[in-house]
Amino acid sequence: MHIFGLIYFNAGDLRHALTWFDRALALQPGFPEALSARTIVLQRLSQPHDALESFEAILRLRPHDAEALFSVGSVLKPCVLNLIIPKPCPVLAWLLRRQERSTRL
Repeated sequence: MHIFGLIYFNAGDLRHALTWFDRALALQPGFPEALSARTIVLQRLSQPHDALESFEAILRLRPHDAEALFSVGSVLKPCVLNLIIPKPCPVLAWLLRRQERSTRL
């Protein structure tokens, strides 16, 4: 199923690609390639919260995955730029909430 996601992704049909990556992950949770591709699609569909959750899943499987770490930075880049020119940043707010929860445990 992952291959169908790649076909749709390469054709530029991100919504159908996401559907196929989700199907692949339903059959094989934690499948790194499908998870990584799903994350890229979410990022391109401007769904940063979902993309960050997928990045987090990848990093649980592969803690030193350079591509995932780089991609997290690309999702956060607009938030960092907003620190210079303040605007609300939902991704940064999401990360801060997650940090607060993890420090309470």
